[in-house]
Amino acid sequence: MPKENIYQNILNRIIKSNNILLVSHQNPDGDAISSLCAFAELLEQIKTKSIWVGKYSLYCQDKPAKYFDYLPNFEKIISDKKINFSDFDLMISLDCGDIKRTGLVEEINHKTDNQFIIDIDHHPLIEKFADITLKDKLAISTTQIIYRIFKNFHLTINKEAANAILTGIITDSGNFLYPATNKEALTTASKMLSYGADLPYIIKQTSKNKSISAMRAWGWIMANLNYNKTYEIIFSIITKKEFDSLGASWDDLEGIVNFLGNVIQEGKMTLLLRQENNEIIKGSLRSNKKEIDVSKLANVLMGGGHKYAAGFSINGKIEKTNNIYKII
Repeated sequence: MPKENIYQNILNRIIKSNNILLVSHQNPDGDAISSLCAFAELLEQIKTKSIWVGKYSLYCQDKPAKYFDYLPNFEKIISDKKINFSDFDLMISLDCGDIKRTGLVEEINHKTDNQFIIDIDHHPLIEKFADITLKDKLAISTTQIIYRIFKNFHLTINKEAANAILTGIITDSGNFLYPATNKEALTTASKMLSYGADLPYIIKQTSKNKSISAMRAWGWIMANLNYNKTYEIIFSIITKKEFDSLGASWDDLEGIVNFLGNVIQEGKMTLLLRQENNEIIKGSLRSNKKEIDVSKLANVLMGGGHKYAAGFSINGKIEKTNNIYKII
């Protein structure tokens, strides 16, 4: 299906809907949150044209980091309670490479014939789950694709939308340091500045936002870095007990894996393993090598992501005995 038809089909489906659910992935990063906020801004603008009078909600299973609260519609994101999926006749999945990462697999598998799903994303397609799929794995971020939708719908990019679109580009490109950064990413970022996006403020909020407790956690992780020469992996592992002793929160670790992946020359990828709770271990993978695709490893471990940044969750518990870590 030609792209222009997809855009028109997306608009037609929005206009026909009464109640839309915007959803992104678990453990949301900057692009996930920005995509929710930018698309909500898009829906608000469609409303002003009086061609759609429906309602919408924003949902993410995990609570987004508070330092993204400058984004438009951030306060509308639901993460602290379950939603009634049957209330919605249209779900738009944003930045979710895999249906499992929505946290709504059971609800989606039991959707009715009157419910419709649109998938908008820049990750490789693992399994088709939507009625309409708009993907571009060459796009630096999902917000870059949302910018194209704004243009195709002939909507205005105001300062709020520009901030959200640029935030997704900034965070998913590692401040333009990742190899996936391309001409379109830089051109789109420049256009967002012309629309009023505040680049210094976005950088401050997404990069220069660390507390003393966060830096202690970062310091611990860097002090405990290891290098597996056989597989050329830089890695650090932290148990829940070790993390709790630092007085930090999991949000404090945001950005540490990106940082390590960008500054360490050795190795082909970086891995951080952490004990989320007594049952779940979470892993974050990063690489800045063009020949490495960390999403393939994440997919094997039932996770997801894209070529240079991916993550996964596995059942188990990290135990440390005589400085040796084991997963049981």
